[in-house]
Amino acid sequence: MAKSFTDYLTPDDIIELTGESRAKVFTELVSLTAEKRGVEPEDVFSAIMAREKIMSTAIGEGVAIPHGRMADLGEPLVIIGICREPVADYHALDGKPVKLVILVLVDWNDSDIHLELLSSIAKVFLKTPGIFDNISRCSSNADLLAELKKLV
Repeated sequence: MAKSFTDYLTPDDIIELTGESRAKVFTELVSLTAEKRGVEPEDVFSAIMAREKIMSTAIGEGVAIPHGRMADLGEPLVIIGICREPVADYHALDGKPVKLVILVLVDWNDSDIHLELLSSIAKVFLKTPGIFDNISRCSSNADLLAELKKLV
């Protein structure tokens, strides 16, 4: 059975992002990831920037999915960042500001799970009408995670 991004989320993995730019959002995500996993921030930054340099990971409809692979990461890491203010300089495919950033990191050898997680994110955030309304009504991170698990 395919894995979903929600399989790797806890309520503590859902955070508010205060950065007003893509660079500041990345700094927040890199710092949190390094802290949670005990990895070097530079390694996290390199992993997500390798993909970002190819093409913006802002997929449209206010969603960005920076993602990458790292050596010796172990279990995949997923963090959802809800932007306090929409980030306009993300270069989204549809030109819309980014409101939600979902960081996905997997071990270098786990390309199958990498694709499964990205697919499950796209299914929920691009194919669910009113997803942002549903999210905004959640009163806690636990409620938000439960809502997302229903949509997978």
